[in-house]
Amino acid sequence: MKKFSVGTPSWKKALILCAIFVFMSIVSVFVVAVLMLLGVSALIGAAFGTIVMFGVTAWLYALWFEEKNFLKNVLVSKFSFKWLLFAILVLLFSLPIISTISVETQDEEMKLMVTDLTGWGLTKLIFVIALLPAVCEELFFRGLLQNLFIRKTKSVLASLIIVSAIFSAVHADLPNFMARFVMGLLLGMLYQYSGKLWTSMAFHFLNNAIAATLLWCEVKGVVLGDIEDFPLYIIIISVLFIVGFVVLNEAKNKRSIRNNFKELEN
Repeated sequence: MKKFSVGTPSWKKALILCAIFVFMSIVSVFVVAVLMLLGVSALIGAAFGTIVMFGVTAWLYALWFEEKNFLKNVLVSKFSFKWLLFAILVLLFSLPIISTISVETQDEEMKLMVTDLTGWGLTKLIFVIALLPAVCEELFFRGLLQNLFIRKTKSVLASLIIVSAIFSAVHADLPNFMARFVMGLLLGMLYQYSGKLWTSMAFHFLNNAIAATLLWCEVKGVVLGDIEDFPLYIIIISVLFIVGFVVLNEAKNKRSIRNNFKELEN
C-alpha cells in the first residue's frame, strides 16, 4: 500500500481521516450488531465500538502517513501535577453549566451496560465509559483532527469550534448537542493551552467517570440527592470561567499559534 508523506496537504489528510473513520464506523456497527445478536453484553459492545471507531482510526491514520512518532509522543508526554490540577480545576468550574444544559436522553440505553452492581462492576463500567473514550476519542478529535484543522484554517479558535461541533455531532444526541459542544471546546483548549494531550484525556476521563458512577449508583438504588441542581450564581461563575478561558487561550494563540502543536512536525 502506498503511503502518503507528512507533506501531504492538510485538507487531503482530513478527507482520508474522515474516510477511515466512516469505514471503521460501519465495521464497528456491523460487528457490534452481531455481538448483540449473540448475546454479548452491551458493555463489551460499547468497548469494541469505541476502540474500533476512534482508536483504530487514529492508529491507521498515523500508520498511513508514516507519522511514526505521533502516537508515541502524545501518549508518553511528560506528566505534570500542575497540568493535572489545571485539568481538574477546569472540570470543576465547567461542570455546573455543562450539567445545567444537559438532557437525560440515553438513560435507559446506558443502564443496559450496568449488569454488575459490585465494585468490580463499577470498575468495568468506568473503564468502558470513561477510560476508553478518554484515550481513543482524544487521540482522534484533539490529537489528529484539531491539528489538521489548525494547519488548514490557521486559526485555533475556528478549529476548536469546528472540531467541537463534529465531536458533538458524532455522538448523535441532538438534545445534548450544545452540552457536548461546550465540553469539546474545553477539551480542545486544554490540549492547545498545555500542549499535552493527556490533560484533555484526564478531563474527559474524570467527567465520564463521574457520569458512570452516578449511573451505577442510580441502578443500584443508592440515593445521592439532586447533585446536578446548581444555584444561579454558580452557573454564572461557570460561564464566566469558560469565557475567560477562551480569552486566555486566544491571547496565547496570538503570541504563537503553533507553539503547542509540534507532534506532527516530527
